[in-house]
Amino acid sequence: MTMRMFCSTSVLTLCLLTAALAGRLSADDWPLYRGDARSSGVASGTLPAELDVAWTFKVEKGAFEATPIIVDGVVYIGDLDGELYALKLADGKQLWKTETDSGFIAAPAYRDGKLFVGDFDGLFRCFDAKTGKQLWSFETMAEIDSSANFYKGNVLVGSQDATL
Repeated sequence: MTMRMFCSTSVLTLCLLTAALAGRLSADDWPLYRGDARSSGVASGTLPAELDVAWTFKVEKGAFEATPIIVDGVVYIGDLDGELYALKLADGKQLWKTETDSGFIAAPAYRDGKLFVGDFDGLFRCFDAKTGKQLWSFETMAEIDSSANFYKGNVLVGSQDATL
């Protein structure tokens, strides 16, 4: 598959997912990979009989491989070139973009106004969800390709260096 086809497919997939979830997310958020801390992947709402593309969003250079999350009407997703985006769920307009040095294949996770996400280079970062400003980071020894989760006051993330 060519990079151009991969990028187009990635954008279309993001749009279809967003359109499919748009009707139910005003009441329920999807703040983690697979929706909740148990990774159930089950939404409480129902989908409409027919789905339509609500909007599209094209990245300048990269492509999306990570799963987006949705909180309070905002879609958060990182791309393969290390850009983290906040997009309005209603119309796809970009609220902010933060550039980093390494790409994302892990979905971000949201808690208490903060986004948590790991990258190709093993850097686990925390961002302010309203501004995209990086608040802190923690370096592991290998790629982080899974989404974070939470237990009590702790943020849990696994790395390819076999650590949690």
